Amino acid sequence: MYMKRPTRVLAVLATVVCAVAATLVWTLASPTPAKAEDDWRNLRNLHVGRCLAVPNSSTADGTGLVQWTCNENSDQDWTFTKVAGGNGDRYIIRNRFSLKCLAMPNSSVADGTQAIQWPCDSDGNEQVWIHDSWNRLRNVHSDKCLAVPNSTTANGAGIIQWSCSENLDQRWVWSEDTSVYARLYNQGTGQCLANPGSSYDNGIAMIQWSCSNSDSNYWALKPVTGGYRVVNKVNGKCLAIGNASTENGAKAIQWPCGGGDEQVWVRESLDRLRNLNSGRCLAIPSTSQTPGTEAIQWTCSESVSQQWLW
Repeated sequence: MYMKRPTRVLAVLATVVCAVAATLVWTLASPTPAKAEDDWRNLRNLHVGRCLAVPNSSTADGTGLVQWTCNENSDQDWTFTKVAGGNGDRYIIRNRFSLKCLAMPNSSVADGTQAIQWPCDSDGNEQVWIHDSWNRLRNVHSDKCLAVPNSTTANGAGIIQWSCSENLDQRWVWSEDTSVYARLYNQGTGQCLANPGSSYDNGIAMIQWSCSNSDSNYWALKPVTGGYRVVNKVNGKCLAIGNASTENGAKAIQWPCGGGDEQVWVRESLDRLRNLNSGRCLAIPSTSQTPGTEAIQWTCSESVSQQWLW
């Protein structure tokens, strides 16, 4: 991909608020697009970890959009501008390099149609997108969601629209870098994964606690080979399984981030976090409602006690 490295407009990370979905709420872009003060950021796919890009920094109308390793190229920078309609959640999404907008060609409603760039015109619903509470981008005209086909990790893969689902390959994080912090909200208990007392102690067990604005409740999912490291905002330490145990009931602890697979978590379609070393999932035992209950690993199942919204 052609490398262009203009000075990036620094962006402030979006404020994260706790809702039932407990997902990331985006800072809105300036209502006047294509100005120096616009808020330009990457659009990173949550499952694959690659960014929406205009290939070869093309400025041509109709260029098909792809995913690419996230970098500082302006052809990966996008700004969100509100348009009228809906519940205040409709946007046109403009590329920094080409100043063209994310659109579906020929007003297509077909699954698998590749997204393109096109001159911005907020009157055309094929380039108006709803950002929903799952961080999906739903096209207003087709009612389909922006997706990575078959969750491929290949650079250059065309980004398409597909019938909306809960798949992570339809979820997009709008961020300046990969260090986006959000709460991990347990769907079974309604509480958040927390670092007790904002501790810096190695080996301390992580707990569930009432969701709050404390940094102890905030975690970044940082892509690594095989999955993600789950990093606490307070101290930059990683969620791990103590002593690299493979046993049911082993505690989830914090530990300095390193190379062990006991610190690597695979994010699955049921919003489970499966430990790469043990193959078991992060859980709250017996779906306990008690604040302070220690998080453990357990054989993966469809139990809501293992389902975590980030």
